[in-house]
Amino acid sequence: MRFNNFKIFFINKLAKFQKTSPKFRKLVLILFDLISILLAILISNYLVYFEVFSIINIDFLRLVMVSSIIGIPLYIFSYQYRSLSGYFTSELIYKFLARNFLLITLIYIVGKIFYLNFPDFRFWLVFFLINNFILIGIRLIIKDLIQFINHADNKYQPKVIIYGAGAAGAQLSGSINLSRNYQIEAFIDDNPSLWGRSLNSKKIISYNKIFEIKSKIKYIFLAIPSLDKIRKKEILNSLSKYKIPILEIPSIKELTSGKAQINSLRPIDLEDLLGRRAIYTNSKLVGNKIKNSVILVTGAGGSIGSELSKQIIAFNPKKLILLESNEFALYNLITELNELDLNKTEIVPVLGDAKNEILLNEIFDNNHIKVVFHAAAYKHVPLVEINALEGLLNNILSSYLICKISSEKSPTDIVLISSDKAVRPTNIMGASKRLSELIFKSFSKISCKNFSMVRFGNVIGSSGSVVPLFKKQIENGGPIKVTHKKIIRYFMTINEACGLVLQTIELSKGGDIFLLDMGEPKKIIDLAKQMILLSGLQVKDEQNPDGDIEIITTGLRPGEKLFEELLVDGKSEITSHPLIFRANEDSDLNDEFISNVNFLIELLEKRDKTNSLSLLSELIPDWVNNNT
Repeated sequence: MRFNNFKIFFINKLAKFQKTSPKFRKLVLILFDLISILLAILISNYLVYFEVFSIINIDFLRLVMVSSIIGIPLYIFSYQYRSLSGYFTSELIYKFLARNFLLITLIYIVGKIFYLNFPDFRFWLVFFLINNFILIGIRLIIKDLIQFINHADNKYQPKVIIYGAGAAGAQLSGSINLSRNYQIEAFIDDNPSLWGRSLNSKKIISYNKIFEIKSKIKYIFLAIPSLDKIRKKEILNSLSKYKIPILEIPSIKELTSGKAQINSLRPIDLEDLLGRRAIYTNSKLVGNKIKNSVILVTGAGGSIGSELSKQIIAFNPKKLILLESNEFALYNLITELNELDLNKTEIVPVLGDAKNEILLNEIFDNNHIKVVFHAAAYKHVPLVEINALEGLLNNILSSYLICKISSEKSPTDIVLISSDKAVRPTNIMGASKRLSELIFKSFSKISCKNFSMVRFGNVIGSSGSVVPLFKKQIENGGPIKVTHKKIIRYFMTINEACGLVLQTIELSKGGDIFLLDMGEPKKIIDLAKQMILLSGLQVKDEQNPDGDIEIITTGLRPGEKLFEELLVDGKSEITSHPLIFRANEDSDLNDEFISNVNFLIELLEKRDKTNSLSLLSELIPDWVNNNT
């Protein structure tokens, strides 16, 4: 009890001294340095000559006076007292050594000039060592005392584990010790040779040991900026069983460029959980048809269209035409592209609708377009389900006009961005995408042009993805709403999807449906849980009633499937790209198909819902009409 009282008294006195004026603390340091010089002279004399100076010895007094008169001004004018004691580093140690070497040199010169009886070389060598030892020791003690006070104030801060006992982990640890926002409990590292050792006085352990201390850990900080995606996914999966929120430091690129500091902790990017290696880009599958060509992207302001545009411009097209009906989205895109484009590709923004036939003809007539990427579509399943006629008209008419005009004009390659919801569709959006695929297939048979389709699943971060919705729900404090506990979806990043789409243009033989390797499917509820943890929060459920975000189920929406598919029938075959497959699907399209499509468009324009949906059922037999 007495020790604790003394400890509290000691901490309070130190804290009070720390709050005194800088001038006062500087005077205290000068006093310490004067005492250091005096002690160094006494100790050096005893160690070298085995005798103790008398304080009334004239040689001793001269030596102390000259050393002090030269030493303290030298320390002051060489900025010894400008550095903060709490930030004492190895760089400062070298500066102390240089100052004291200069001090001895100046004392020696003064002694020679004034014929003073000063000790020989052995004395000054020992003096150099002793004075540096005392000066540096005082600073280290002050630094430790400051950290002691800080840690005393810090005992109620959240406890954390740093994953990574390398240079980045050490820097993060130092930053945390200075900021006092967290308490570091331990380090984790994959290297077994480090287990049991310590870094900045904290033990390094295996990740298996987290189980023993997880009850008192608030966060895990991932401090390995050089991790590749596969290894990061493995680490995140191994840590997920502990249900501790994980934050990470910035990437090496951000750190070296100065855009972020080591302590700029942030949630793990959801894309890291996919753990896919960087997409292999075969420039021969892209550059040959894009370089020096005129490219049209419809729906250019959308998530897929904008990423396609950004990747296309890297292959130096002659002209990039951006068709978009949303003014703000188009403005944002051309701003980004102008910043990216170092080769001065001509960028032509067109504010308009992809189902405007007059506008499309004008675009094709005024530009010798070689490749078309048709990404314009309504794709939000619930909204399109409610607005069935408008959704069908937009998606079907735009696809039909792109095919019709392209077959008559200059393009050689026309690519439809399709969806896995086109496979055995259960909703209006999926049915519109399936019919768009069939329209492209039909034109590939009646035209010499190269019409193809690319079918893939959910894209993380796209406007139609659940990810932005979940992020907003988390920011609002929850709950996260999931339609069904068993619902499963495929996911890939926008960057991956668009990179693969671009590489299909050289693989197409006409009428091809390409499938992208989407990786392993994920349960939406698991995705929601991971997003909560990646946001630095905890799931609120029966096992953890004190958690932050609750997950509730709302029931499947109209037309929503538990599972999505990529194939209608048959099988897929490999292509020359390991992540792109070609679907072998039979499509029995008769000579009346295009006529029926035209008739459907007429019905949709007349807003004849009953007959429109009836004809749509005939054109897509595997679609079940639930929208009556």
